[in-house]
Amino acid sequence: MSIPLMRRKARKAVSAGDYEAAALLYTQLMGHEDMAGDIDIKARHAFCVEKAGHTNQAIKLYREISAYYEGVGETSARESIDKMVALLENEVKENRAKTQYIKAEQDKARIAEEKAKLEAIAKEEARIEREKCKAIQDEIDQIRARKAEEERVYLEKMQQKQRQEEKARKESLRRAKLVAERARQERYKGKNSQVTEHELISLPELEGVEWIDMDDEGIFVLDLSDTEEAKQEKEDFEDMKKNNPTWI
Repeated sequence: MSIPLMRRKARKAVSAGDYEAAALLYTQLMGHEDMAGDIDIKARHAFCVEKAGHTNQAIKLYREISAYYEGVGETSARESIDKMVALLENEVKENRAKTQYIKAEQDKARIAEEKAKLEAIAKEEARIEREKCKAIQDEIDQIRARKAEEERVYLEKMQQKQRQEEKARKESLRRAKLVAERARQERYKGKNSQVTEHELISLPELEGVEWIDMDDEGIFVLDLSDTEEAKQEKEDFEDMKKNNPTWI
């Protein structure tokens, strides 16, 4: 491809905004022996490299152009190039700072996301642990409730048994008193039919009763002196003795 044709294609690429293609064409042009020292081609090439987004490479190319202008004494052109380089360097710094800031924010967001995940995991584990503890506590409460119910039922049965035993004891004592009283009345009437020790002890209603006294005739009786019946009997006896002192 001829040099003029390459120039036209490069300019068309720049007009179309295809700076990558334009930069490549200008690189090829600088490869020609006749164009190797063409500063205009170098400047166009550096411009296309800059617009293509290769800022660091463009700075390097601009510095070469600045050195060229300094060598030929083009102070004004060199200063313009140096200002452009300074702007590009500031842009690089800003872009680097922006990139670092973005990366820092991304890292911060990533850390926050990981922290949130860990907190969610910890929260879920805590919830599961609470449920386990609650299930264990519920089971313990149920066991305690069953045990308390069993103790209540047992206590109620024992109390019922005690009441029954107390009732049976009182009934046995009542029967024993009746038998003893009947035997005493028979003795007072002077009848020959007496209840002997053997007969008293063999009576079913007196089984397990402990006798605490024995009369003159060897008959076991209970101590009934503190009962209402005994008091009444004593009063009747005193009245009978007073009215008929020869009865006894």
